[in-house]
Amino acid sequence: MMMLVSCHPLVPYRRQLARSGRIEAADLDNWVGRYVTLVGWWVTGKVVQTHKGQPMEFITFEDTTAIFDTTFFPNAYNRFCRKLSRQRPYVLKGRVDEEFGVATLNVEWVGFLDGESAVSD
Repeated sequence: MMMLVSCHPLVPYRRQLARSGRIEAADLDNWVGRYVTLVGWWVTGKVVQTHKGQPMEFITFEDTTAIFDTTFFPNAYNRFCRKLSRQRPYVLKGRVDEEFGVATLNVEWVGFLDGESAVSD
């Protein structure tokens, strides 16, 4: 994969972004308690286990406005996380929660920006 150094990797997806119905990551804290759609490029992630030993993952994505954190609880982790890569942008849907003054997205659905079919069903 070739990464652009002169612009954000989402810039070539301008048309798809315009049709995605997304909010911008910089505005995430204005949507606490609501279900939203974001588009993001995978930056980094950390797999952890619940107190019952189930895997879940915290993943950081970014759009052209900000970096944002997401939580993939066990059901979403099992459904989507093994299919994610740094090769393409994702459409992320879920509920915005706030803890310690930080808004995060609890992911319930993941699709591809170039066609909103789910990553895995």
